[in-house]
Amino acid sequence: MLSKFGIISENLGKKAYWEQFAPSPEFIVLFLPGESFFSAALEQDPSLIESCVAQRVIIATPTTLIALLKAVAYGWQQETLEKNVITIGKLGQELFTRVSDMAEHAEDMGKSLKKAVEHYNSMIGSIETRVLVTTRKSRHLVNSALTIYPRFLRLQLQPESFLKTTRVSRFYSPDTIRS
Repeated sequence: MLSKFGIISENLGKKAYWEQFAPSPEFIVLFLPGESFFSAALEQDPSLIESCVAQRVIIATPTTLIALLKAVAYGWQQETLEKNVITIGKLGQELFTRVSDMAEHAEDMGKSLKKAVEHYNSMIGSIETRVLVTTRKSRHLVNSALTIYPRFLRLQLQPESFLKTTRVSRFYSPDTIRS
């Protein structure tokens, strides 16, 4: 025969609150306001604890309720901590992927900069070894030509008068030079 506490725990167990709410613990707490009530119930029905546990009902007194609440709070903290660890792991994977992509871009940019420097140095080398050498030779030739033919400067300003005063006019007329 069930005691009054046994009947109450059986009725509470039938409500199955854990199926109605998510997330929720898979048990119900039956609070007794004093240790003496729990002792008296156990004297009447020594199998009370086992029958309540079978119904997923935990009997708690003020002392055990505090311990139970601390255990539940610790469990929730661990669950939150686990979720945070999972989130941190996912963020770490995403960060690793992004840093890897950035490193590839940096490597490509380094290769491109190296090529740009090589091409720039090739161009400067070509300018120094080929263009400037030819330019210096040309300058010497132009300077020597100007010292030999001072009228050459006037050629640009007055080509017809230059042609008339030089021997070139015997071979070419101003009309043939213009065309």
